[in-house]
Amino acid sequence: MQSKQDGQNETKKWNGGWAKEKHEVPNHIDAKKTIEKYGYDPAILKPKSERLVVSNCIICNQERNRGYGASVAQKKCFACSRIEIFTVENLSKFGKLGGKARAESLTAEQRKEVGIKGATERWKKGFTEETRLKLSASNSGKDNPFYGKKHKEETLIVMRETAKKNVRRGKESNFYGKINHGRGQWFYPRQGPKIWMRSSWEIKYAIFLTIREIDWIYEYKSFPVTYNYNGYSYTGTYTPDFYLVNTNEYIEVKGYWRGDAYSKYKAFRNQYPNFKIQVFDKVKMKKFGIL
Repeated sequence: MQSKQDGQNETKKWNGGWAKEKHEVPNHIDAKKTIEKYGYDPAILKPKSERLVVSNCIICNQERNRGYGASVAQKKCFACSRIEIFTVENLSKFGKLGGKARAESLTAEQRKEVGIKGATERWKKGFTEETRLKLSASNSGKDNPFYGKKHKEETLIVMRETAKKNVRRGKESNFYGKINHGRGQWFYPRQGPKIWMRSSWEIKYAIFLTIREIDWIYEYKSFPVTYNYNGYSYTGTYTPDFYLVNTNEYIEVKGYWRGDAYSKYKAFRNQYPNFKIQVFDKVKMKKFGIL
């Protein structure tokens, strides 16, 4: 017979984030192993409890240790959750258990194939434009956690010094010799594929060349350069905007020199004196009627 004291202890135990009465546990959650490992029955946990339980993937039967609420909601492991549609081929490959397509076992190679293929196909689809706008709006203006805040001057100094010591600069950088297009817009030539250009001025200059039937190539080549900026020496690359095929010269369209852009340009002029290059700034763009 259960004593009054035992009854009070049992009540306290159940009230400490536990359910008020036992409930049915999904088949993929192993109650016996949970009791052996964690000392409590999943049947007394609240539906969204974060207490760990032992569960098995309904596809490959892999054992997992997750919160009870998460285990109830997610019946498959990560790799198997990539399989969204069970085709006839999958049914014959994985077999049938209990009227549902489930895997008795999957090899490591099969699990890897399923996981990679599913993730790759999903990322290929990307976000819809509607989703992109929602994500942008949810992190813009006052909704941005950094809204109205600024780094302290001491923090900025530490950030600058850390950036200077970054060993992945120059040729060690993943972006060495590559072009970061950033903001811009598409230019649609008369023939060939569309070209992503950095600014509206570059678009206007490309139209100017195209109308006059001047052969050109956009960002034709990147040149390794060593340049000084803010008292420090760097190695990087400089990529002129246009290459004019017939005259064998490069054109830089520039309304404003940002960051180390002008330092790279000067380094290019000094280190490659045999290459012809012109800068089309606002004055020259207006002079030729481009603006």
